[in-house]
Amino acid sequence: MNRSGPGRVLLGLLALTLVCVPFYGAWRWNDFRGAVTAQEEPGPRGAAPAGGPPPERRSANTAPVVLAYHDIGRDSRSRFTVTPEAFDAQLAALASAGYRTLDSEEFIAYLRGGPAPSPRSVFLTFDD
Repeated sequence: MNRSGPGRVLLGLLALTLVCVPFYGAWRWNDFRGAVTAQEEPGPRGAAPAGGPPPERRSANTAPVVLAYHDIGRDSRSRFTVTPEAFDAQLAALASAGYRTLDSEEFIAYLRGGPAPSPRSVFLTFDD
């Protein structure tokens, strides 16, 4: 009994799909994981930044804390949005712990190899 025809072709295509889909999924997952790299350690890497002398090596203890916010707003369903009250409470907690905010010029000077800011320094950023 010879079983050729559309049924056999469809069965072959189904088998091929079941074999190939997991490999394709693993390949795409590996590409996705590689798109997000690990964060580099803070501080200069030894090359002279544009417009400044080569930076000295610093420990992570001298680096200021950088807080990155996405948005401040009410009634947002995004986990990246902070309410005004929560933001105010976070700033109050930083102030009561003795932290001082850096302005952009101070932070850029630090990145270019300038003097390290005081130990309890924080730089606030907002993306978008």
